Amino acid sequence: MIAMIISENSYFRTNLGGMLTHLGYTQVIQAEHVDEASFFFSQFGDQIKLVLFENLGGNVTDLPISRLMIQRSELDFTPLVLITNFTAPIPYFTQGISPLSRIDAELDRPFTISQLSKCIYQAHERRAHLRNKILICGETYQNAIAEALLVKNRPMHWQEITSATQLDELDEALIHHPFRVGTIMVEPASVDKHMLDRLAHFKKTLPGAQTPLVILSRNSSKIQPFRLFADLFFEIEADADVLLEIVSKRIIFGREIRDFLIKFKQALKSNSSNSQRLLQIALKKDSVRWELLKSKAKLLEAEGKPEAALHYLFQAWRSQPCDPSIYLSLIELSTGSDHQKWISIAKEFCPHHPQIQQIGLHAHAQ
Repeated sequence: MIAMIISENSYFRTNLGGMLTHLGYTQVIQAEHVDEASFFFSQFGDQIKLVLFENLGGNVTDLPISRLMIQRSELDFTPLVLITNFTAPIPYFTQGISPLSRIDAELDRPFTISQLSKCIYQAHERRAHLRNKILICGETYQNAIAEALLVKNRPMHWQEITSATQLDELDEALIHHPFRVGTIMVEPASVDKHMLDRLAHFKKTLPGAQTPLVILSRNSSKIQPFRLFADLFFEIEADADVLLEIVSKRIIFGREIRDFLIKFKQALKSNSSNSQRLLQIALKKDSVRWELLKSKAKLLEAEGKPEAALHYLFQAWRSQPCDPSIYLSLIELSTGSDHQKWISIAKEFCPHHPQIQQIGLHAHAQ
């Protein structure tokens, strides 16, 4: 991850750079002024994941860095943190979130590394709130999703729904306004080969990597074309409001969840007792993320709790029925009729996976 610091104070830039390195940023670019920052933007573009701008003058209504970042669409996902040595209300904040609000968080000097970390998360969350458009490929579930937006007892940030039933409509949303799209929900029957190819390509881009792609089906034959790049498979008929809350949290807390995942994997490698705590925190942010659920199952299996592990594996399978490793674990831990059931389901959803083919042949021979 690359972060950029813009400050005339070289001593401050060096100290802040050390803090950012400690927080996991692999490269910290230091710029003395906005013109120098503009050069680095042209060189690194969307690789820059955070910008910190020191403003000691007090005027925040027309910052040159704000104007510059608004002009560069490749920085639409990049949070801007304003660092000051005074306390003053920021007009951007009092006016609420809007596409032109370019300051995402404020941090007053002096500050600790803990305060800096918290501020960075707040900046990412504020930037994520702007991604409030739901793009639906299909027409069947539009009314159900629109009605779900009216549910007031669920924390959601969505404000707009748009649909795409043809390639040109999909291009209009993904190419011209990718920053506003928070999630793409796909009805498999409504997507032709050209739209499928466009979605697969989009998921390889920076905006696509940060945009959850939800397939509104769990039918094995219908979801096969999406198995390699979809993030979530969901039967929406009765739980549209649940789905919207799940995806909203995944957008807002995406950066925080990714950081917890990295820390969890590091703790797991070092056999740290901290791994359980980190995993529980991440699951509270995203309770249906299949990678987290599968990791929880592995920990429980290692503790000699196969029944509890099977519970979490089943939940992981509900979110991601196309991952072979989930089936291999379910088959290994299950017994009796459940064992045969999971072999059958695995062959249905992952028919070409060599280990599942071998297990199927062995079961058939018996």
